[in-house]
Amino acid sequence: MRISAYIPAYNGEKYIEEQLESIRAQTRRVDEVFVRDDGSSDATRALVAAFIAKHGLKDWHLLEDHAHLGLDGGHRALWERVNGDLVFVVDHDDIWMPDKVEVMAALMKQRPELSLLIGGYGYCDAHSEPFWREKWDREDNTLHPIPLTDFLPHSVHPGCAFCVRGDVIRTARELGSPDCWQSIGQDWFLAVMSCAMGGVEKLRRVTFLHRIHGQNSSRERVRSSTVQGTTPTLRLSRWKQAAAAHRWFLETPTIAALLTAKQAKQIEQAAAYIEKRIRLQETRNPFLAISLLFDRRAFLHTPRSLKRRLRDYAADISYTYGINPKKRVCK
Repeated sequence: MRISAYIPAYNGEKYIEEQLESIRAQTRRVDEVFVRDDGSSDATRALVAAFIAKHGLKDWHLLEDHAHLGLDGGHRALWERVNGDLVFVVDHDDIWMPDKVEVMAALMKQRPELSLLIGGYGYCDAHSEPFWREKWDREDNTLHPIPLTDFLPHSVHPGCAFCVRGDVIRTARELGSPDCWQSIGQDWFLAVMSCAMGGVEKLRRVTFLHRIHGQNSSRERVRSSTVQGTTPTLRLSRWKQAAAAHRWFLETPTIAALLTAKQAKQIEQAAAYIEKRIRLQETRNPFLAISLLFDRRAFLHTPRSLKRRLRDYAADISYTYGINPKKRVCK
């Protein structure tokens, strides 16, 4: 079984060497690693090149193309290069546990019906100090089924936890993928594709540490001092992109044919939900605001999702009616 890993990197000079070393030190060797620098303004590209040369890593490749394509373009460019039976998606600033590949590859070999295995994870800070691990972290490799609804209308699982079948990547390569980097991301796309093509499960074991620091590409809302993390216009654009991405699965014949009736209904429901949020912001209709509050019940699966939906609703009201209070900061 051939193992690939790909890393879309951007301004990662502070942390990328530690991540590269954690991949190099795996108990089960990664057969090919592709790194693409997305036009960094720091020394990321030079550091990666030096690391590969220092360790004589003939199967590690730094792509020549380093124009700034954004997250969507970066992922797509890397999909063109990976050839593995299994493909690991990598953030440039995380730290892998030494046996991540060995454990996850063995489980995927045992479970050929799975299209995606999501690794458990903990968090570390900018100094690589762990500060949180999932409560159920265990060593017996227990797997937990993940339904499509975990990715609707957006994912509750980070793409950097993914080990995906190469067939999913190749299908995405052949069909193309909808633009969604501003809204829900190409990792969301891979997850929904995996649900259509096979099963998705999560490993109840920490396989890597996800680093939290001031420059995370997904931390825009956290860095903002107010409820609104972006402009109303940009937010509206993002939701329109997300709605179109959901519709893509229903309107692309090859993929639509793979969906069960239940899955198609769930994606339709998520698309309609996003479109109603768009109409609320465009029309400021208070009846839509009330209706959306009840619509959210369809996306409540766990206590965590309840918190997320309430936060989403607060954001909808904030952007629609121009209410933008400062966040409460606990000291």
